[in-house]
Amino acid sequence: MLVILRAPAVRRGPRSRQVWFATLFGAFGLLCRGTFIPPPTLDALLGSHNWLNLAQNLFATAAFWLAVRGIIGLVRETPQPSYLAGLLITCAAISLPFVFVQKGDHTDGRAFIAMNIGQTPMLIYVIIYTATVGILASELLIAIRRRSSRFYIPFRTGAILVVIASADELAYAILAHWRLSTQDLRGLLYTSFTPLFYPGLIFITIACFLFLGARAWQRRRALELVARLDPEAASRGRHPQGEIVLLYETVVHISDRAVLNTGPQNPALAEAEDLLSHYLALRIPRFRRAITYKPQ
Repeated sequence: MLVILRAPAVRRGPRSRQVWFATLFGAFGLLCRGTFIPPPTLDALLGSHNWLNLAQNLFATAAFWLAVRGIIGLVRETPQPSYLAGLLITCAAISLPFVFVQKGDHTDGRAFIAMNIGQTPMLIYVIIYTATVGILASELLIAIRRRSSRFYIPFRTGAILVVIASADELAYAILAHWRLSTQDLRGLLYTSFTPLFYPGLIFITIACFLFLGARAWQRRRALELVARLDPEAASRGRHPQGEIVLLYETVVHISDRAVLNTGPQNPALAEAEDLLSHYLALRIPRFRRAITYKPQ
């Protein structure tokens, strides 16, 4: 449903396009988990032998890769390159060891990894995939480390859960491959991955759409305030740098002229400054000067 609702975003720009494709790949990843079609049926379409496990992890990698690029672009106010070559190389690195895994003749689902973790190709496969996702989640945490707005709480929560889940899976794979711990500890690590990883992805997805929704509301509200503060500016059409910059320049222009000295204070000005302050809490755009309007 989210993929369909956000389809118009493909035309809006690279950041919205990255988030939409991330949602699309994420939907395919959930489909591979048997959300609507039983995994054995899907795996049969791929020739059986648990190729569905590889497909699911490749979709998840692509979704997380593009989501992180899009989110960082939204946070930093500049489109981030998708690094598609890097994504393709990473997917190839994940796929190569999987080819050499002795896969069996029936679909094992999540148990496929546990049943074959003693094989070296399986260990390499798990390490590359899990480390990639953990690194991407860490990159997201670094990008938002200085953001204090409550909009970033779901981002932070989701990324932390994914990092912990990735560390958990890496620890399980290494301990299980060489049997370095008790079976109870390995079982605890194995069962802990899913309740950590997928809620983390859900938090990040929800946060992303909340962020996009807040930005869209801010743009619409900015145009309304510009029309109230300076109808002439609003009539000139779309500003090349967006609605928020148009509102900012309008506030600065009114401040510089000090037109409010001789009459009642315009309530729209206070609303504009409040909107701009909330916008700055989400992102730090490259304005030409600080927003400091003070009636004389």
